[in-house]
Amino acid sequence: YNYLAEVYRSIEKTDLAAQNYQKALELDSSYLDARINLAAMQKDMSALETIVSQNPDNAMAVYYLSRLYDDEKAYQFLLKHNFPIYDIQHRLGELALTLAPNNAEQYFKNAFELNPYSVTAQINLGNFAVQRQDWQQAEKLFRRAIELDKNSLSKVYKLYKVLTINGFNLKWDLSK
Repeated sequence: YNYLAEVYRSIEKTDLAAQNYQKALELDSSYLDARINLAAMQKDMSALETIVSQNPDNAMAVYYLSRLYDDEKAYQFLLKHNFPIYDIQHRLGELALTLAPNNAEQYFKNAFELNPYSVTAQINLGNFAVQRQDWQQAEKLFRRAIELDKNSLSKVYKLYKVLTINGFNLKWDLSK
């Protein structure tokens, strides 16, 4: 039922998702994934805080709870629960962009190492390469983002313009 609930949740049929999470919990009241998913979908901070206090090593619960906190609290919370998991490292990078800019790139590097197929990790690291005026690294990262997801073209095109404006003449064959 948990998996069926996830399908309903992904197509924004939250009533059906909630019913299926509840069915999963009726079958096994200790089923942690269903409890976490239901609390996250319902944005039930109290339930997630309880789950995290009882299961501090559960990265999924930590991640979902961090999404409900304001940025400062989320950042401090994730620093305490700094799991080597892509979603948490990426979230730390996003939060660090405004709260601790000197640390942001490292979190995005961590995320990239954990998931080298992440388009957003490629683009974020490409942005840092542009800031450093490391045009070759930026090109490499943006090319890889395009290879991974042709739908990322609009994001990468904006960054491509930054590169060409700065004198880095890129010749990309986007048909590949």
